[in-house]
Amino acid sequence: MSWINAARTVVKQSTAYQVDIRTGHLCARATQGQRKGTKCGVILDLFTASMLTQIYDKLSESNRTRFDSLPILKAVKLGWALVKT
Repeated sequence: MSWINAARTVVKQSTAYQVDIRTGHLCARATQGQRKGTKCGVILDLFTASMLTQIYDKLSESNRTRFDSLPILKAVKLGWALVKT
């Protein structure tokens, strides 16, 4: 599982989630006993997740693997650079 699956989940659920920077997995929701302010990663909002999935779907198969291998923060930065041009 990579960050693209997390982005697809955000789009499907229409809500922002925290994504672990190192693994790209969705962070577990706070359970009873955990502090509310506990962070595990960055928040991936619906707008950014939609941008990432649209770019990913338009790429060729070889470029998809390269894009997917990027850490999520670099993928977001690259994605916004592509959108602005």
